[in-house]
Amino acid sequence: MNTTPEENSKQQPNLDRGTNKQMKWWVKILVATILVLIPTIIIYLLVALFISNNNLDNCKNNLKDVTNPDTTSQIYYKGSEDGIYFSMEHCQLAKSTSTQEQRADACFESFKKIISPPIPIQIYGPTAKPALYLYPTKKTTVTVKLDYNGTITADYPDYDTTINGWKVVASPTGQIIDTKDNKQYSYIYWEGSAEKRPYDLSSGFVVAGEDSKKFLEGVLPKIGLLPSEYNDFIVYWYPKMERNKFNLIHFANDSEYGNFAKLNITPKPDSLLRVFMVIKPIDREVIVKPQTLTPFTRNGFTVVEWGGTELK
Repeated sequence: MNTTPEENSKQQPNLDRGTNKQMKWWVKILVATILVLIPTIIIYLLVALFISNNNLDNCKNNLKDVTNPDTTSQIYYKGSEDGIYFSMEHCQLAKSTSTQEQRADACFESFKKIISPPIPIQIYGPTAKPALYLYPTKKTTVTVKLDYNGTITADYPDYDTTINGWKVVASPTGQIIDTKDNKQYSYIYWEGSAEKRPYDLSSGFVVAGEDSKKFLEGVLPKIGLLPSEYNDFIVYWYPKMERNKFNLIHFANDSEYGNFAKLNITPKPDSLLRVFMVIKPIDREVIVKPQTLTPFTRNGFTVVEWGGTELK
């Protein structure tokens, strides 16, 4: 049926109104959908954050439950079969991960074997280049006896088996003359190989290999080494440390080092400093409790020794 132009013009407004009603309907649906989705997303994120934090708390609590409650929780570093362990006061270890949930997973996955009760684990490591400096207040004949629980593999000057050590004439400058060969030396040097012994690596420092020199330059003077001493230390140890991705560094105490490499020096020194650095190459950065180091004060006849071991 044909319509006139006038009739068409009358029908057109009705079509426009129908189209507008449909558009308004879809706009309402879109707005309603957005209003529902946004709160849902916010609630999901809050729940995920709560679960992540709860995982971290559970990780810490689980570790405390299975270990001696009177001591610090200690657990193995992932992949370590040689007995290295860390203090897990903080379960959030992996700096390489970006979210709390990933760090929580890293906590559970990276630290599986529980030590209960927590005890030091016996591990191997050579005694590398202890260098012994003698600083008497005046030129003095000094006898140094070394009671080493192991085998001496290198020495300079020669280790005298008749006295189990060395007999030298020492000057206040640190120069020594060995009474056996009458040669001059800057210090007494020795190295050794021993049986298993404990090192507690629950405290220390984690240093990137490329940052080793800077670390040593900062920490050794604070311990009490003089430039002539820590320069020798760095020249020996820095090349070994820089090739590692990361180094876990711990300075051994008397029970860890002094008890298996005992010194008996006559005359008895007024001040004795023994710096023995334990390093463990690791392939990732971890967090350990920072080790507290006590500054050394030199008084009277002073004896200084530095050395270390690298655990494989």
